[in-house]
Order: sequence, then C-alpha cells, then structure tokens
Amino acid sequence: MTDYRFVQESGRHGMHARMLDYVDPGNGKKVLELGCGPGKYAALLHTAGFDVEAVDPHEFDTWERIRASTSVRLTSEVYAENLPYGDASFDHVTCLSALLYFQDPFGGLSQMYRVLRPGGLLVLRTVNSGNLYTARTGKKLDPASKQLYRMEELISLVESAGFAVEDSFAYGFWPPFLSGLWWYLSCVWMNNRWEDRLSNMLRPEHRVNNIVIARKPGAS
Repeated sequence: MTDYRFVQESGRHGMHARMLDYVDPGNGKKVLELGCGPGKYAALLHTAGFDVEAVDPHEFDTWERIRASTSVRLTSEVYAENLPYGDASFDHVTCLSALLYFQDPFGGLSQMYRVLRPGGLLVLRTVNSGNLYTARTGKKLDPASKQLYRMEELISLVESAGFAVEDSFAYGFWPPFLSGLWWYLSCVWMNNRWEDRLSNMLRPEHRVNNIVIARKPGAS
C-alpha cells in the first residue's frame, strides 16, 4: 500500500479495527503485527509511518512483494505463545484476526504484554462467537478456528493478561445463507458505506468481529 490517503481512510474504518484512531500514525514507532498472514496490515502500518515487525507461523507468497517495496520485516515460524523478542521491545502490538487460531490464547496475550513497552497499546480483533451466521447455523465462520469469544469474554481474557481495556466495539455483517455469494460481493462490489449500514443493522452481539483496544499500564 503506497497511497497515504487511502491508508488513512482504511486504517480508521471499522472493518480494519479503526486502528489508526488509537495508535498515532508515523513517528517511526515500532509496531509488532502478530499473525500477519499475507501482510496487508503490515503494509498499511508501514505506509502510515510505523517501523513494522510482522510475524506469522506460515510464510506467504505476497511477502516478497512487500519486502521489495517496504522496510517491513516479515518472519515466519513465529508463534504468539513464544515471541522471540525482548521485554518492552514495541510501542504497539496489533493482532487482527489471529487470536482464534492460538493454541494458548492467555499465553499469547501474556507474551504480547511482555514485549509491549509500558503505556503501549494492543489493538486486538477476533471473530465474535455470537455472530449472526454462527447463531443461526450453529457453524463456525472459519472451521479452522479454535477459540471464539463474546465481547465480555474477550475483555475478561485481555484483562487477565494484565492489560487495561480502554475501548471496545463490534463490527461486521455476515448472513446465515449464501455465504459464497456474500464473500464475492463483500470483496468485489461492497463499499464501506454498505458495510457500515449492514453492520449497524445488527445488535452488537451478532456482528462478525469484536475489537478491543487495551493498554499496558505504566508511563509511555
């Protein structure tokens, strides 16, 4: 991502956890993007002005393009429960849609707490166990997911790892039928306004994702 205006708009949208509303863009602050997958958010954070370390258990074909055009450091075979970084190494940590795959969620959050500097922020997004699709069908949105939480359960988990939760909200719509068609529409045709309208139609407890913003106590 090289379009700074686009990055600013995307990074402040509910679909992307409104992360740039919470972590101040720029200034070269160090961010760990945990469970980065193909690297979309690592690239976004880089364009927003952060010094980005991005890790995932798996390597993706898209990483070579990101490496070629940015200074993002992408590392595979890294698991949240055993982060290879010293204490207080990062100004912020983002974890967007990876928590549901953790073998040990509390252990992973404890590691995030350890590598964050005092006063640093965690931006955490994960699938809501009460989302409309699951509530109506009894099926997981992603069959590979291991851990899903309602908002109150997620907040309790984050606080149990030592964080102070500063904000939380739910976002997203997924219908309990025609999932393949919906995936196509949402990826190709749906704009942010329609995503917002559909999300707002639902009670928060039935939206797709729960987002928690939490701080490691102490002076920044």
